Amino acid sequence: MEHADTTVDAVLERFGQARILVLGDLWLEHVLRAETSHDADAAKSRSGAAPSAAADGTLQLRASQRTTRAGGAGAVACSVAALGARTWVAGILGPDPAAGELLRALSAAGVDGFGIVSNPAHHTAETLVLTVAAQVALPWSSIAIEICAPPPLSGSTASEMLDHIEPLLAQVDAIAIVAHGSPIPAETLDKLRRLTLGRGKLVVGAIIGVSLPSLAELVAALPSCDIAVLGPPAADQALNSTDAPHRLLPEMSAKALVVISREWGVALHTDAAKPRSGAAPEFGRGSRSSPERREASPELIIEPKRLGAGAWAPLVAALVVAAAVGAEAPVAARIGAAAALSAAQSGGGLTVDELRRALADI
Repeated sequence: MEHADTTVDAVLERFGQARILVLGDLWLEHVLRAETSHDADAAKSRSGAAPSAAADGTLQLRASQRTTRAGGAGAVACSVAALGARTWVAGILGPDPAAGELLRALSAAGVDGFGIVSNPAHHTAETLVLTVAAQVALPWSSIAIEICAPPPLSGSTASEMLDHIEPLLAQVDAIAIVAHGSPIPAETLDKLRRLTLGRGKLVVGAIIGVSLPSLAELVAALPSCDIAVLGPPAADQALNSTDAPHRLLPEMSAKALVVISREWGVALHTDAAKPRSGAAPEFGRGSRSSPERREASPELIIEPKRLGAGAWAPLVAALVVAAAVGAEAPVAARIGAAAALSAAQSGGGLTVDELRRALADI
């Protein structure tokens, strides 16, 4: 999709023209929101102090709300649709009630499940997300518990899925490949690469929640793409080696790498940021091995304290839509970071108007 005007406002105006395919692991998330118990609240009101956990370390909670939503690549697809883009999703589910509930959630969000296939040998993946609004200091505010792992995106079922979506590739402007929790198998990435070769489609590859301690594993796990998104823990592992991002880009033939790190926040590394005098570029505020920030340091877009849980899905969604309608990597990354900030501020909602407000705050 070629466009002359690539300013932020012009890009946002074109969001409704984008046609995006999101491919990856799918699961159903059960979200349980809880508060401190009545007894704890009463204790607070009597003493005027915040309630504390019991002596044995337990904390009594009261469930306040239960909802279900799409997780993994499904979360990205729902965010893409919320931004006004035509959206398809591809993945593997099992033949069970959880699959039906997930398909209904995707449909309600405006996502077309054309690329989803069923594998009778597997159950649909499910995760419980517990979010606590507590009056006590906790080491976490949200925790995810895997109930059933996603079916592997490999073998004959994955091949069937890719064959099924091949006609769709002619219609879409961009493909987001999302690996969440485990890398997408090489055989699936190879076939997808063959299917997209020569079609001129923008490809965004994202790896979230995957541990990849070596650069070789990281290179093997990321698909050949135009823009790569790397989230924790692999992002933090890569940042421990200051030259990893610089070496990763040419290996992937990517134009840009967006890193979401618990320690560094959101940072953009592009192939234009060449190292000075042979030194490797550094992220954000500089590397641990050197307090100095070199000239080639990629741009820090959002500090980590401003990121909320689940910020990666709206970030990937807004980034791929922006890039699909002509935004250059720095603009697309900034819009993606604004989506992460907007979702944190609104409790998960995402619209173009909210994006505009968040962009003014970056």
